[in-house]
Amino acid sequence: MKQKIAILLGTLFASSILFFACQKDVKQSSLLSSNSSNGTVHPVIAPYTSITFNPDPGQVGQNFTASVSLDPVPDCGKAQLEQAQDNITGAPAPKEAVAAGTASWVTVAEWNAGDAMPLSYSYTPQTTGLVGYRAHYEPGGGQCGYTGRPAVSVNATIADGCLEGLFPQLAGAIPLTTDAKGTVWQFTVIYHLNTCTNGYTGKLQGGLIAGATLVSATPGYSVSAKAKSTVLSWSNVSDGDYEIVYKVKLAPGNDTPITGEWSFKYAGGLYGYTDRVNFSF
Repeated sequence: MKQKIAILLGTLFASSILFFACQKDVKQSSLLSSNSSNGTVHPVIAPYTSITFNPDPGQVGQNFTASVSLDPVPDCGKAQLEQAQDNITGAPAPKEAVAAGTASWVTVAEWNAGDAMPLSYSYTPQTTGLVGYRAHYEPGGGQCGYTGRPAVSVNATIADGCLEGLFPQLAGAIPLTTDAKGTVWQFTVIYHLNTCTNGYTGKLQGGLIAGATLVSATPGYSVSAKAKSTVLSWSNVSDGDYEIVYKVKLAPGNDTPITGEWSFKYAGGLYGYTDRVNFSF
């Protein structure tokens, strides 16, 4: 009898240790699962998926971009951006038209693990109205430990007329070199300046983030010799697209600001300061 009790107590003690260890692991990181065979640890839950538009609302006859972000950025699987398109004409349609059976989701851009973020699709709208977009992340690959298939669908508004102001757009992200401290990226950012029918002329100015090196920019700019980081300006300019290309080393992260503050100052007024462009990888 004493031997049975000893065995039972030993079993309960071992079970308690195992339970405590499991609870401790969960408390340390509620987002981590067991290691896969390649040594990579994956979150149990799938990344949060979001869609943003630039400009918002979009404008007829102006470049329009839909961008998808994942948080955290996974190292496996893929993400897709789809646009609702009319079943007969192929024209962009509201997301409600898909539910009604008159339109379908058509993939317009795709991201695979290892690609740069954000995932973007650009086009020039020809008509006003609502345009549906859907984005979703799909686990993929034998070592991908994510669960679920988070998706989000929203309508973009396309308006008629000119959207006045200064609007940044991330137009390119190319990884150049990588080491233990991070990756050197070459970014292309375009600042869309719209004074619409006002015809304002003034000074467009803004800076790069610390550590960035300018590669090229739209002709006519000058660089401040006083600023600690690179600050560019264009004087006596008006409506148009102003492009900057630069290199900077970044450590992996989500929503890292890759531009400084930019503004356009004209006689009697100011556009700015613009939202910073963020980047995740």
